[in-house]
Amino acid sequence: MTTQFALCLFLTFAPAPPQSQVARDTPPPIIENARRERELRAIIDSGQATKQTYIDLATVLMNQGRMSDAVEVARSGAAAAPSDAEASHRVAVLVWQVLQAKLVPDFQRKCLKQAIEAEDRALAIQPDYLEALTYKNMLLRTQANIETDPVEQKRLIDEADVIRNRVIEMQRQKQGAANPAGAPPSLAPSAEPFAGFPEPFDQAVARMQPVRVGGNVRTPTKVRDVKPVYPSEAQAARVQGVVIIEALVDDRGEIANARVLRSIPLLDSAALSAVSQWRFTSTELNGMPVPVIMTVTVNFTLMQ
Repeated sequence: MTTQFALCLFLTFAPAPPQSQVARDTPPPIIENARRERELRAIIDSGQATKQTYIDLATVLMNQGRMSDAVEVARSGAAAAPSDAEASHRVAVLVWQVLQAKLVPDFQRKCLKQAIEAEDRALAIQPDYLEALTYKNMLLRTQANIETDPVEQKRLIDEADVIRNRVIEMQRQKQGAANPAGAPPSLAPSAEPFAGFPEPFDQAVARMQPVRVGGNVRTPTKVRDVKPVYPSEAQAARVQGVVIIEALVDDRGEIANARVLRSIPLLDSAALSAVSQWRFTSTELNGMPVPVIMTVTVNFTLMQ
């Protein structure tokens, strides 16, 4: 009885176990973003903003998911520095980041127009601005991908090709200047646009009636691998990542068709071109070879 009473007293008066301390002076991100936005807008209103002020405010707005507002702030920053090529180029860089999200077509077209106009302003100030040329090439190709008019699409691609060739030549000259007595600089070849398959993907699926890999249907073994050609414009822009493709493999193990599920615009064509040349073992179901449909990935990684 005495032992039980003593134990109760101990439990009653024993100090509580230490709890993890939560820093109370760190506000939640939503509050901190709002505070930072007010602070940056106050600097702009005071007339003391620098180029970095606009960049910081645009970044805060992007963190809040306010893409349109972020682009408008970047444009305001460029307007405040009309002779600064980098300020205009920053607008295009920001829009490019916005374009990586899924956007409704009308907003996507509006963003592309604003970005290309920004790069045109940057290039009017500094015609040999390599980064601006690189991004304009990327933007034109992205615009061509969503263009429905074949004539306009070709015009955009032709313009992008001219810029791409100029960028490659500028890179070659830059490398040659850095190594005047050495061997010719080695530039990665630029991937040619993939010509495509003879019929639309959905039509090929309806015609071939493939079975989807999974369960009792094993993933076929790749017997021929072709590495993608890393587009030079993607390398210059430091674009990398994984393109996810849905591939239709016929009963002989050859790629009959494919489409992009997860896009990286500058890398899609090179990824499709590589996958179209892959070959797999035949897949059998109930002792008979059958076409299959499966997901594959193509990874583009820049060398450090």
